[in-house]
Amino acid sequence: MNVRDRPSLNGKKIGVVKNGALVNVLSHSEMEVTINDFDGSTGKAVELSGQWVKIEILSQSGKTNSDRISGYVFDAFLREIK
Repeated sequence: MNVRDRPSLNGKKIGVVKNGALVNVLSHSEMEVTINDFDGSTGKAVELSGQWVKIEILSQSGKTNSDRISGYVFDAFLREIK
């Protein structure tokens, strides 16, 4: 998942969050957005609704603390861990 410098698909890509990485949500944009995405398992286009959120990557395989980045991601791709 791409990390961007601002809450928009037009924001500059500043990093990538790998599948399974732990992130901390720092803030929500409070603006509902719907985007089109591709479902790799079905091969069909799908609509996803959510918000842009500012995150900090906490744990990502192969990364050290000095590699931490923060930026914006679309929360429809996140899963909450309780």
